[in-house]
Amino acid sequence: MKFGDNLKKLRKSKKLSQEDLAEKMRVSRQSVSKWETGEAYPEMNNILELCKIFHCCINDLVNDKIIDKEGLDEETKNNVVKLQKEEQQKIKGLSKTIAIASKIGNIFCKIALLFIVLIMIVTPFFFIMLK
Repeated sequence: MKFGDNLKKLRKSKKLSQEDLAEKMRVSRQSVSKWETGEAYPEMNNILELCKIFHCCINDLVNDKIIDKEGLDEETKNNVVKLQKEEQQKIKGLSKTIAIASKIGNIFCKIALLFIVLIMIVTPFFFIMLK
């Protein structure tokens, strides 16, 4: 879904006409129409104003996976929040796993470095003893 489609979907979910939205935005109805059809794009200050009006973030306007949380019933809202929390928990878990793997890798590198230094010190003595 494109920006214009998302804007239109949000506008209709709030039961606003293009004229109503234009009035709230202090722009012409034609501007809103052009935004929705993709003929033009709003300036950043207007995008931020749209976010305030629709209680959404910029990503909701430009992303193809728009979720109108306000239009959902309570059970569905709770499920969306629960799903988002589960995704965050998975990401946190993955982040912790990567951090642990990093620490283990760091320890192995230090041990390997010590082993290499030890070999560099012992090797000359070994060759002296062989003579």
